[in-house]
Amino acid sequence: MIDLLAAAQIASIVGNAVSTLDKVYERFVTYKTKRPANEVVHPPSIVFGNEPGNEQFACRTVGNGGGAICQVVKYEELKNELKTEDLSYVSAIDRNLRTYERQWNSIYIEIPLASGLNKAQLDSQLELVSERMGEELARLLKCLENSFGMRLDDHYMAIRDIVNHP
Repeated sequence: MIDLLAAAQIASIVGNAVSTLDKVYERFVTYKTKRPANEVVHPPSIVFGNEPGNEQFACRTVGNGGGAICQVVKYEELKNELKTEDLSYVSAIDRNLRTYERQWNSIYIEIPLASGLNKAQLDSQLELVSERMGEELARLLKCLENSFGMRLDDHYMAIRDIVNHP
């Protein structure tokens, strides 16, 4: 059990990590599946996010008529479910995801300009970064399911399936 402030901090950090996941979603899925975006990427119909004004972490619909709550967990509930060590755990996930996103972006933009051995090295680097990013994404999604009690639907489930079945 933790206090309300720690629950809010954890929700905020997880919200940041989910935001990173949402930013890399399309490139990550197309890279890992080796298929064109129009075959494997569908516009998300839901998004997870921290809502400090409502003292909750929620899943909302997006698109036409978006904004309806699909799932919600209040900070008060998180307070009773989470442990002190969860703060350092989610902080590490968030920090690692942001690091891998920066690495991914710097490698990804170089590949179209590269050729020969340099291109092969960049591809190898991107593969390594995508594996490490996948591990962190899996940890984040497991945290959302187990610690936050959220059901994974939509693009979150697609990412989970990709990282669990490479």
